[in-house]
Amino acid sequence: MDIKSITHLFHAREKGAFEPDLFPEASEQAEDFLIDMAHSDTHGSEALRCLLGTRKSPGQSEQYFTKLLTFMVATTFANPTDNTHILIELYRGFMLTHRWNILDCLKGFAEHGIGSKLNLIKSLEGDDLRFALSLFSYPITGTIHECIAHDDLKAFESVITIAPNASEWMQKYGYLSEFPLDPESRIHKHLIETDQDLKNLFLSRITHLRQDVGQEAESRLAHERFEKTHGESIHATWGAYYSPVRADLGARLYLADGFAESLRKDAFRCTKEFFGPTLGLRVAGVDGLNHIIAITQAFIESGLSPGFILTYGMGGAAEGSPLYSIGQVLDKLGQLKDANLDFYTPVCQAYFKDFDKKTLSEHCRNDDACLALYRMTRDKTFLSKAGSRVRDEALASDLGL
Repeated sequence: MDIKSITHLFHAREKGAFEPDLFPEASEQAEDFLIDMAHSDTHGSEALRCLLGTRKSPGQSEQYFTKLLTFMVATTFANPTDNTHILIELYRGFMLTHRWNILDCLKGFAEHGIGSKLNLIKSLEGDDLRFALSLFSYPITGTIHECIAHDDLKAFESVITIAPNASEWMQKYGYLSEFPLDPESRIHKHLIETDQDLKNLFLSRITHLRQDVGQEAESRLAHERFEKTHGESIHATWGAYYSPVRADLGARLYLADGFAESLRKDAFRCTKEFFGPTLGLRVAGVDGLNHIIAITQAFIESGLSPGFILTYGMGGAAEGSPLYSIGQVLDKLGQLKDANLDFYTPVCQAYFKDFDKKTLSEHCRNDDACLALYRMTRDKTFLSKAGSRVRDEALASDLGL
């Protein structure tokens, strides 16, 4: 078995004089040797014994040959073929034992423009791919983001099939919606084929806006794509760097051209998605409230009336149902918990502008509605019809009790 090129390349690297031009031939030799020597041996002991048989000096210890074998395995990962999955099956135990040394080799190759995490991904599938990612502690979700950031469709299709607990919706729209819209990207063109797909993608982006209600501003991160001018060199990274991120996807979405048009095309579902009441709602302090105010304003400026938002969002009415009356709105408000009251305050304040105090007060049909109206407006006029319990609660709320 000829292993001259791979051993020569190994020695050159050890001396700090790596020879990239020799790599293709050396990696082929490594693959042939590893497959021929291993058979059903998952810890590399048979291959190691064969290498020990080539010992030419006392200085070539078992540790030396283990390092050489590790180098061989790494070259096959950096230059994957149709046989890479076989090597994983044969050397699984050896790879687990020497994973970080293998990774160090891969990072060293990358300094010379050799090897690509995404190319390795594209050569594997199923359990073999899952093993390769876990070998170097690459989370599947982060790797999916990396595939989208590089717009590598084949790698994306490989990883998406092993995403744990990822629904069909998440696979098709969820991950892509975490990035800025790019209709020209290969992955977008593959996934988003119809007008309904485009609506679903936008709806998924609205979902992220709702999730951001519970996030402090500095924690709202959005993924970015790599600039196409970076070319293949950026693919060489083997580190835990998956995609560029920037703060606040939300603002870039709801302030972007086309937001209003997309919203109006799917107004009912988007309103229900963002403004539907949630048990255990968490609003992230001032950041969360400011986010709610901004989104509410964006919805209203897009042409959706406060009454529409309250009927189909807060009220959860069926599509096509008549808009709620002022009495129905106040009744619903009286049923809400504190966090949801905070959530709906901006849209309610916009809604209340069309009514005078007398009308609002007349339509407070129970104590809870009176208390909710007071909490949103801080106008004690609305407590006049309420009982002592409500007035006591209002006072306690004002005192922070």
